[in-house]
This record gives sequence, C-alpha cells and structure tokens, in this order.
Amino acid sequence: MLERITKIHQRILAGCYPNTERLEKELQVSNVTVRRDIEYMRDRMNAPIEYDRTRHGFFYREAFQMAQYSLSPRDLQVLGEAKALLAHFAGTPVYEEACSVIDLLSAQVLNPAVSALAGRIAVPPRAKPILDEKIWDVICAGLETNCIIEFDYTGIYDDKPKRRTVRPYQLLIDGGECSLFGWSEERNGERLFSLHRIQNAVLTERTFELPDDIDFVSRCGGGKFGMFCGSKSERYKIELYDEARVWVKDCVWADDQRISEDGDATVLEFTSTQHGKIESWVLSCGANARPLAPPRLVSRWKEHIENMADKVSW
Repeated sequence: MLERITKIHQRILAGCYPNTERLEKELQVSNVTVRRDIEYMRDRMNAPIEYDRTRHGFFYREAFQMAQYSLSPRDLQVLGEAKALLAHFAGTPVYEEACSVIDLLSAQVLNPAVSALAGRIAVPPRAKPILDEKIWDVICAGLETNCIIEFDYTGIYDDKPKRRTVRPYQLLIDGGECSLFGWSEERNGERLFSLHRIQNAVLTERTFELPDDIDFVSRCGGGKFGMFCGSKSERYKIELYDEARVWVKDCVWADDQRISEDGDATVLEFTSTQHGKIESWVLSCGANARPLAPPRLVSRWKEHIENMADKVSW
C-alpha cells in the first residue's frame, strides 16, 4: 500500500495530473484500490488532493510532502509481531484499520529478515462472534458523544429480545468477543451487553454526564478472568490436581492470589467479583479442579456435576 501511495504522490508532485484510470494501469491494481488509496491519502495523511476537471487528473492545491518514517529494525520487528497478535481481534472493524496503519508504517522499509520473522508468529484460530458493523458504529458514536443508546437485546436466558436504554461507558474486547459496558436504565445498574446479541441499535439525542470512574477493570475485584463483573467481591479457594498443578502457576489469576501446596493438591486462593467466569473456568478443568469456597461456587459446581452424571445414562 505504501509503495502505491508513494508512486501516486510522485506522479501528482511531478504535475502529471494522473487520474484513476491511468493509475490503475501503472500500478496494476483495480480502480477501486486506486480510489481507496487516494481517499487514504486525503483522509488519513491530510494530503491536499483535488481533481482538476479541465486536465482530468489529480493535483495538490498546496505544497505537500509525505512524512518520512524512521524505524529501527527492532521497531519493525515489533510491528510485525503486533500485526500477528491482532488476529485476536479479526472480525472487528478496528482490525482492518489497525493492520493498515501497521502496513503503512512498515511496508516500505521492511527488510526480508524481519518479514520472515513476522511470518513465524501466528495466532491459532478460534471461534469468533459475527459482528454487525452498523451496531459497532452506533456504539462508537455513543462513546464519542456521551449519547444514550437504545437497542433490542436478547440475553442468554431470554426467549425474545427486550428493549434496552443504555449509557455507554466502554467497549470491551476479550479474545475477539466484544461487549458494551454501560449503565442500564431498565436495571438501574451497570451491565455488560454482548454486541452480537444487540439488534436495532439507535443513537438518541439524549446525553449523559460521564462518571469519573468508568474503568471496567476496577469492577473486577482484582480478578483477571475476562469480561464479567458482579456486585459482590468474594474470596475463592480452589484445589487443583495432576497437570493443572503445573500450569496454574504459569499465570497471575488475580492481584492478591496465593498459591500453596497441600499434599496431592495445589491450592489457589484469590479475591474477585467475576463469579460466572470463574465457575466456567473451574468446570473447564474437569476432574483436575475442586472449589472449596465460596459456598455458592461449591453448590453450583456440584449441580453441574450431577447434571452431567444424569446425562451419562441417556
């Protein structure tokens, strides 16, 4: 992309008045690609490009020079690694824009060695929700203007969608899954809304005053289990067995975690508000995890085991 833009810039700077038809032949790309490059130069690089109808081509209405980027080999390596890691957010509108910026910064000066290294870093594929870009745009507009958003929402346990009125606080991205964190007027409290369950979103003209503390992380009670926050902070105690004893020590699960050994088990203790995510995490460990506290986690864990045991006899 940067190579094309550089050539377009040189042609305009030389006073050749190139148009899209001539540029697509010279660059050997489609007319749509040329138009997209011109728009990128105008909108993202602030190039003063105008079209002269008498000469049938583009020109600069005032002096303009493209910015020169000075990047070290290490900078380029980091950019290549960052692009690979961005695959976690593939499917979100921000993904393509972020990749285009990285390409713009690195393409012209990326040497073969760095390019090869970037190709050796990959993110394994995982299931991702399908997002409606229109929904994304409405939510982003609400975040930018502090305007209240209205939409139809179907919760996990809902039979049909319900109309919601929400003050948008933050857009959360967790492994490709996107959620809106905000204040629900119907529930009179903070809630999370998965973007792929939102329909018919509209931006109202009603504005709200943004609270001083809207950071979702502060609602997690020190836990690091992803997008879930409850109103009550609880102390968790979980026993882990066999191979789980090894990998549980590889991560920081909470700000105040404590790991100890108790015979054939490794005990993980911490504080968090993320009950739903922790419950799913314990169950994902299968027979290698047993919750000891709080009581409601122990109760829910036993219910799941009993339900699975019943299904075994089907």
